[in-house]
Amino acid sequence: MKARKIFIGIRVPKEVAKRLGKRMEVWGDLPLRLTKEVNLHVTLLFIGFRNDEDIALVADRLRESVTGSTSFDVFFDRIALLPEEGKNARSLLWYTGPESEELLTLSNRLREALDIGGAPLRHFRPHITLARVRREKWDALPESEKPNLESKWTASIPVSSLVLFESIFSKEDGLRYEALEEFPLEGE
Repeated sequence: MKARKIFIGIRVPKEVAKRLGKRMEVWGDLPLRLTKEVNLHVTLLFIGFRNDEDIALVADRLRESVTGSTSFDVFFDRIALLPEEGKNARSLLWYTGPESEELLTLSNRLREALDIGGAPLRHFRPHITLARVRREKWDALPESEKPNLESKWTASIPVSSLVLFESIFSKEDGLRYEALEEFPLEGE
């Protein structure tokens, strides 16, 4: 039985994805690996490689974990090269926003339900990965040719469900995220 790479995420509404896609079009000639518009999402919890039996268990625990959770909005306010520090500093172009207490609570509840080790998270900053920097080619650009990719842009995304995604790679299609199951949150 082949292991499948899975994660829990939040869909980006089509209208927000389209607007982000328009912003991303202007970066087409830069040394960036752009995320396909259909793949835009907010990752809540990366789970990793699991077999079908484990995926069914994850789905059951996810279903139980969202019971009683109500829908909410997540806010985004800037496009930035992040993270700001560490070995991968400025290697990802993110659409991000302020920390979200609702996402933090949900993420920690899922980590506990799925028995994912480590201390509970203390912060959760939502982000949508727009592109990955092709580091060698980016660093080879003269400073005068490196555009400022950072900008302010405000949007909110309603979180009315969580999605169990599978990350699938093929040579023909590249990377795509397939929804395995959706788990609705209760209305407000």
